[in-house]
Amino acid sequence: MGFRFRKSVKLFPGVRLNFSGSGVSASVGVPGATVNFSKRGRTTTLGLPGTGLSYQDHTPWGGKRQGRRRAPPPVPVPAPYTPSYEPPAPIDTPPPSSSLVDLRSVETARLTCPDLVGVKQMVIEASAQKADLAKDFRLACAARETVWRKLRRREQAPLKWVFGSQIERRRADLLDAEMEALKVAEAIFQSKVNLDFGVDRRTLDAYRELEIAFDGIRCASQVWDVTALDTVEAERTGRILSTSFSRSQVVVSLLFDGSVKTTQAGLRFENANGGDLEIYPGVMIVREKVGADFALIDLRQVTVEGMDLSVIELGDVPERATISEQVWERANRDGSPNRRYSANRQLPVCRYGTLKFHASSGLMEAYQVSEANKVLPFVSAWGELQRALAAMPTQPTGLPVATPEMPTEDELLAMLPTLPAVGGAWGASALVVAGALLAIVWALGQAAGPPQPPVHDTVSAAPAGISIEPAPVRPDSPQPSPLSPDANADVVAGRSAPAAATGPTDRTLAPSAPPGPVESRTKRVAARKAANVRYSADQRSGVVGKVNPGDTFDILVRSGEWAQIGRDGLKIGWIHGSLIEPVD
Repeated sequence: MGFRFRKSVKLFPGVRLNFSGSGVSASVGVPGATVNFSKRGRTTTLGLPGTGLSYQDHTPWGGKRQGRRRAPPPVPVPAPYTPSYEPPAPIDTPPPSSSLVDLRSVETARLTCPDLVGVKQMVIEASAQKADLAKDFRLACAARETVWRKLRRREQAPLKWVFGSQIERRRADLLDAEMEALKVAEAIFQSKVNLDFGVDRRTLDAYRELEIAFDGIRCASQVWDVTALDTVEAERTGRILSTSFSRSQVVVSLLFDGSVKTTQAGLRFENANGGDLEIYPGVMIVREKVGADFALIDLRQVTVEGMDLSVIELGDVPERATISEQVWERANRDGSPNRRYSANRQLPVCRYGTLKFHASSGLMEAYQVSEANKVLPFVSAWGELQRALAAMPTQPTGLPVATPEMPTEDELLAMLPTLPAVGGAWGASALVVAGALLAIVWALGQAAGPPQPPVHDTVSAAPAGISIEPAPVRPDSPQPSPLSPDANADVVAGRSAPAAATGPTDRTLAPSAPPGPVESRTKRVAARKAANVRYSADQRSGVVGKVNPGDTFDILVRSGEWAQIGRDGLKIGWIHGSLIEPVD
């Protein structure tokens, strides 16, 4: 730490004497305007006190004016280095902004070797023929089962009592249907392409060794298809491993059936991002999962590479996998744990095996096996198979040739489905008999029943002077029958026509029961006001017409508060007693 000495002495107003480590100086002036004299020269300062605004000019004693020395521009100071860390992403998930490169083959249509184009066309035709024959085979089996069911029902009671003469004919039909199904089954059997690779004994032995090595991979705990790869991960993130990849678990299995038939089982590698790999003694088939396209590749043109790889396993460690070491999830460049993270954990480093297939035609597939010791035997057996194919005396080697094969009778019968057990048709027979009995009973009942007489409703025409007009009818009231046009004409003319006024109607009028005892009397009355005339002594019955104030008529029958009115012995209808008054 340094100390700075400075002292100022006021001699008289406006003049001060300054003492400092650099010498003695004198200041003359008032606040806001001062001149300082020192051994370096004269310095003039002008400013506004309290505002912070000032101007300073320095003139050395040599006479050369020199403005205020400006401070040099600030030199940018780099920020202190803070090591950054990106936590490792899961193996099955590509890290963000990474340079992952997809590991996949080219389109299936471009993978086929030129020497195998004709064989591919032959396999395509065989597959199409097999698909067509499969439909015919299903129809033939269905027809065979139908004939079988009919035969079995007729061989058992009760149908054998009725259709016993048809049993022999049905047996002949069953034999014909079975022969037709066997013909289609034989065509399906022959539609398979029997590929004869023409390999020698050494090549077959090498392929059997490859099968044994493949069985070791098939029995491993897990097999993954590596779908993407990044080889610059360490330079960007500082992780311990220099390779990052994306993978998907797949299945490897033996292949015994398909459009290709060989004496040896095929070796199948499932592909997560492309067609599955099917390996046969002389050829590899890459078959698409969606669609019917496939590719044929000569095994001599396929290179297989294998290696061991240490992988930081973020998920569950597979069974029987080898763990070589433990690393920290968040680590420094030297592998030590990063103390900035409290929830840091150790991750296992597993030793896996990597298997890679590639060919000049565009094949590029990679697999990862949880047991590293299973990969190198497969690579060694593959190399021995290629050397055996190359050493065969006949060239080219390994090219398949289609040869026909006739199936045995037992093989054809095994393709036919088992016929079901069929019982007697007791249930159907009982239903038929019951239906026939019900029909007979119904017919007898119709023949014995008496005919129902038609129901007629008598409607009387209104006398002259009484208008019969339709009126609104409530839904629950009986609907009136229309009056005969001839009867209305007679009423207007002043004549009565009871025969013309009566006749059958569409419905039976059912007047409600009178509320009281019916009393017959004849009395002359007149209507007090306009009123409705109804069919029966009930407010809910239908309206037959209307009467005007002052119209006169006779009371024929009384029932409680209701009266049946008429004129000249002709019934008109019923009217309430409060709407009429006697006539003197």
